[in-house]
Amino acid sequence: FFLIIPIEYLNFTTREVSTNKVAYDKTFPSIAYGNTVSQQFVPQYDFIKRLEIYVREVKCDVSQGYLQFRILDAGKNSIYEVQVPLEKMASSGWYTVFSDIELIAGETYYLNVDAVETLDDGPGLGFFASIDTASKEEEGQKLTYAGSVMENRNLKVSFEYLKPLYKWDYLAYYLFMIFIIA
Repeated sequence: FFLIIPIEYLNFTTREVSTNKVAYDKTFPSIAYGNTVSQQFVPQYDFIKRLEIYVREVKCDVSQGYLQFRILDAGKNSIYEVQVPLEKMASSGWYTVFSDIELIAGETYYLNVDAVETLDDGPGLGFFASIDTASKEEEGQKLTYAGSVMENRNLKVSFEYLKPLYKWDYLAYYLFMIFIIA
């Protein structure tokens, strides 16, 4: 017994992850004391399931302060903001900073990172010293640190999208399931 549901009522999605290409990464010395790190990016799809950033080293005092992550639109208006306490960043690695956010694919945005209320220098973020390592989102975009453009550099970030499953993909999936069951 099969129940046929019109495709319009189904919400099938698939995941796609976009990251930097493989290369040796480097570290920002510090993002404390108002030295904002800002990476321009252009999302490939409208819905970002998870945006992660790589913290390369944590040599700072983590007992106080936090990293503030903001996504700004092209007019530099803040549209998403999250604060991550430094105590949750006790070691290097990937940290999810945004989940389930909607942006407009093809538009330019900025990912800004600030250290706030830290006792000393903030943690070091990973970046690449070659434009060839840029993710699709960062290609042709600029990275600034403390207001200065860092030529041919990009942050070490990962974008995980939920993108719609196209009707043809859904049809192929549905036919495959009928074949398996039959």
